[in-house]
Amino acid sequence: MRIFRPYRCYFDFFGRASRREFWQFALFYVVTCLILLYAALIFGLLTTWTALATTLLLTFYLFAWGSLIPLVATAVRRLHDSGQSGWWVLLILLQLRFLIPPPAMGDWWIVLALLPAIGDIALLLLLMWRGVAKTNRFGAPPS
Repeated sequence: MRIFRPYRCYFDFFGRASRREFWQFALFYVVTCLILLYAALIFGLLTTWTALATTLLLTFYLFAWGSLIPLVATAVRRLHDSGQSGWWVLLILLQLRFLIPPPAMGDWWIVLALLPAIGDIALLLLLMWRGVAKTNRFGAPPS
């Protein structure tokens, strides 16, 4: 199935990926993470955190972190399909800026708080961009 292709191309940051391939895997990733996390929380709250809830939570963490590299690699290949550099994926790192406590900046903090949202919207638009139908500098169009 096409949905598991990113696992076969685990560290493949070269080439191109179609919109369908990326969005199917992204949807699979998000839905699976939500199911595992909510199942762990429900079992944890209903049964005072049993071994099943702990196992589900551990499974969630293993899946989420284990599937992160294929998700990023597929996003890079998706950007390549539209002729963009894969480095645009680094816009996600704008989120990490908020792990640092804010300095006393007054109203400028509000402007800085919008940067991650702007980066996320820009990356989302780039990922939705139609791919180039011809061969580009990243290779032939995905099949």
